[in-house]
Amino acid sequence: MIFSRKNESQPKRGDNRRIVSDMRPRKGSGARSQPLPPRIEGERPRTLPPHAPVPVRHEEKEFLKPRTREEEVMYTELPRRSRLPWYILAVTLLFFIGLGAYVVWASNLTLIVERKKTVFDLGSPGIKVTITAKAFTDSLAKRGDGVSKSAKKFNEKAGGIIVVYNAYSKDAQVLIAGTRFAAPEGLIFKAIARVVVPGRTTERPGSIDVLVAADEAGPKYNIGLTDFTIPGFAGGPKFEKFYGRSKTEMKGGATGEGKVVGKEEADLLLGQLEGEMKNELKQKFESSIPKEYVIFPSKFEYTTAARITDPSVGSPAEKFFGEVRGEARTLAVDPATYSDTLAAVLFKEKYQQGAVALHKSSSITFKNVTFDYTAGNVTAVLEGKVVFEWVLDVNNLKQKVMEAPDAASLSDAFFKSFPAVSRVEAVFKPRFWRRIPKNEKRLTVELK
Repeated sequence: MIFSRKNESQPKRGDNRRIVSDMRPRKGSGARSQPLPPRIEGERPRTLPPHAPVPVRHEEKEFLKPRTREEEVMYTELPRRSRLPWYILAVTLLFFIGLGAYVVWASNLTLIVERKKTVFDLGSPGIKVTITAKAFTDSLAKRGDGVSKSAKKFNEKAGGIIVVYNAYSKDAQVLIAGTRFAAPEGLIFKAIARVVVPGRTTERPGSIDVLVAADEAGPKYNIGLTDFTIPGFAGGPKFEKFYGRSKTEMKGGATGEGKVVGKEEADLLLGQLEGEMKNELKQKFESSIPKEYVIFPSKFEYTTAARITDPSVGSPAEKFFGEVRGEARTLAVDPATYSDTLAAVLFKEKYQQGAVALHKSSSITFKNVTFDYTAGNVTAVLEGKVVFEWVLDVNNLKQKVMEAPDAASLSDAFFKSFPAVSRVEAVFKPRFWRRIPKNEKRLTVELK
């Protein structure tokens, strides 16, 4: 018997370790691996079938033999999926963060509010009301020149006004009619009427206007502005403390035959000026009253306050000056006062000042209008339809909306707590962002 020595390095029977020879079929054993079908050009590499044997190294860590081309194809892995670069992910993330911030920043809420209206039909004969009114007045003067056509013999004295001063005492001083006043040239003018000059005060002397006329007729008394003394006080302490100064020039003195201001040419000039004055005053006066005021055009009053010529009719002059001054007045009602007065009459005990305002759709007519300039009011009978619109405190509405917990709480019941609100439409922008803005600038109220 021949004994052969077993290689101790070989595993014993029952050992769990495997060797390549256990995995690969031996030559000539009849076991042949199934060949893979030929690879088609452009076809993706095939992965290892799940039933294919896994190649391992020998226990002695011997390298496997080089793989054939079929084996290379068998063990080739699929290519890994490429990943996006980090900066593209960062830009995308920043874009969505910015978009969200913009939506929050640009979001706003608009409340389209329709206010409540109350209508009263006054019918006929209507209601009588007395409304406090404001007085409006205006004046206008028209001036022009005329030419004298009349001629006559005349003997006229010059005249004018002197301001007489009392710097002598605190007591008043009486000056009788005919008191003389002397100009520096020695020309004498006399007081036409009796006057009383007031006494001086601690700050200034007493003074009064005195109408005077020249002592004689003639053009030499036609003088300009100057100072005057009182000859009657000469030699006494009053002479220095009582004095006069011209308020107007002394004119009108004339003798002989010549042109005078005739009544016919004076009336013609003044009539022309009066017509121009009335037209201009009417346009000026009507435009001076604010448009929002309630006015009564039929009650505008126009009067001619003065018609004068200088010099006066009958005075000698080649030319003369004419002036016409007119005045206008009326009463007009402030719109707030008008609205409150009507509301107080129509709502009666339910009236609350400032709760409603007269709407422009009202159609009211006035009858039997009377003015009381002393009391400052207008009384009239009103007919037609009166429409009141309730006044909404927009700031209070905004505050209450911003204090609401969420958009769902802005229901009809919420807005009906405001007496002036009839209907409200809430418009959110963007529509999907239904958030109540906390910034008042992003909350808008539109009144209809």
